Amino acid sequence: MSYPIKADIVPLVKGVVQSLKPFARVHGSSIQMRSISRSWHTMYEPDILVPQLCNVIIRIITLSKENSDIQITIAVDTKVPDRNLNLIINTEGIDEGSVRMLNDESSPIVITTLEELGRFNVSFPLALTMKLPNYREKKDHSLIKPWYNEIRKRLTNHFKSIDNLEKAAAFRGEAEAEYLRRVNDLIQSRMHCENFHVEELAKSLHISRAQLFRKLKPLVQMSPGRYIRFVRLESAREILQKGTHNVTEAAFAVGFVNVSHFSRSFYKQFGFSPSQLSKKMT
Repeated sequence: MSYPIKADIVPLVKGVVQSLKPFARVHGSSIQMRSISRSWHTMYEPDILVPQLCNVIIRIITLSKENSDIQITIAVDTKVPDRNLNLIINTEGIDEGSVRMLNDESSPIVITTLEELGRFNVSFPLALTMKLPNYREKKDHSLIKPWYNEIRKRLTNHFKSIDNLEKAAAFRGEAEAEYLRRVNDLIQSRMHCENFHVEELAKSLHISRAQLFRKLKPLVQMSPGRYIRFVRLESAREILQKGTHNVTEAAFAVGFVNVSHFSRSFYKQFGFSPSQLSKKMT
């Protein structure tokens, strides 16, 4: 559905920020939101405003320094509450050149620097986030909620792939990227072995299980055991996409001996069954 509604904009922005927290973590930053006002009812259209919000905040996260604590504040303009959504964003590492680039990318959204270093005002003209209302459609604010879930799902699917996790590790430094590549190579070379688990991975890296957890968890946001299963299933998906193996063969190739367990794990990770992917590729 597509319609403007008179609704509280505070939970919408909060939902977007919550959904972008995994993205921020991958880039070595944290992100929080606060609002000067507990509520602010204004006219806007969720399916136009949400993508705009996401695009701008994502660019700000990627341009911020590592370990930045990004603070987003809704600045309510009581004089013209229906005209603009103003966010005050505090972060580090964004210079004047980056602000000009963001303005070129984000027009008609306007980003301006404030007096304090690393503090920016992002202004969304709400008049441009609305279409003529269709009064036959139900005006239900609860329909905004699926947007939060969709953002979270898309970001999770994007960043939780082996290649993208390695790219994200490179943001932390070459040593971290090289370490994750080594871990991935070891898992992929031994994943056909059913008994290749955390202890074997730690032993291959010449570190303890506790050291493996401390080094790997910040890079992939998963425990070592869960990450081994993740890499197995990613590899199974690639095998099935090639169309050269059936589901049972793919399961055995990545170290699963119980095909039912493999199918359940595959569905939990990707949201569709391995047989559905196999049929699609044939």
